[in-house]
Amino acid sequence: AVCLVFLASSCLGCILEDLRNDVNVLNSTSSQLEVDVKQVQMNLENVEKKLNGSITSVSEQLEQKYDAVTDEIVSNAENHLKLEEKVDDIKKELNTTITQLHMKVGLVKENLEKKYEALDNNLQAINKNLTNLDGVVEELQEDMEDKFEKVQEHYEGELVELENKLEALEETQVKLEKRIGELEADKDNENGGTWRLGMNINPSDGHIFGYTVGWATGDNIG
Repeated sequence: AVCLVFLASSCLGCILEDLRNDVNVLNSTSSQLEVDVKQVQMNLENVEKKLNGSITSVSEQLEQKYDAVTDEIVSNAENHLKLEEKVDDIKKELNTTITQLHMKVGLVKENLEKKYEALDNNLQAINKNLTNLDGVVEELQEDMEDKFEKVQEHYEGELVELENKLEALEETQVKLEKRIGELEADKDNENGGTWRLGMNINPSDGHIFGYTVGWATGDNIG
């Protein structure tokens, strides 16, 4: 029994020693955990401060952008109202203009119809006048053809007479020239030979000074 108690006490001592060692390890680990927890808390506080600063900055930027967007929306709404007013005004002007155009188109259509009727009447009158003129032209053409034939016959007869007279005049001229030549020859013979020019008083006579040219014909020889 003593041995068993001794053995039991020895085992308990070992167990207690192991427990003390474990407690020491746990205490060491707990101390390290406390240090780590404090460090984590510090890191979390730093991160929280940074996040709070970033959140504040972002919040301010978002508020500024929200205000700008709100102002822009208000301005766009005002511009939209102005545009709607302008569109309404333009619609009114267009409606007025369209009404005026319809009225003008109606007036122009009426005037064109009246002018078309007048032109149609004029065209019918012109066609009638053209038909009458065709008859008059045909009559005039026939009359002119008859007159032309008569005039042609008349002048053909006169032309024959003129040609005969011209031939007679040419024969007479030939006879006169022949007679003048004979007379000049007789005169030269009577004056003792052939007459010759001694001097030209005016050179513009072309050195022509005879009976057959100038004197007999009446031409100016200077």
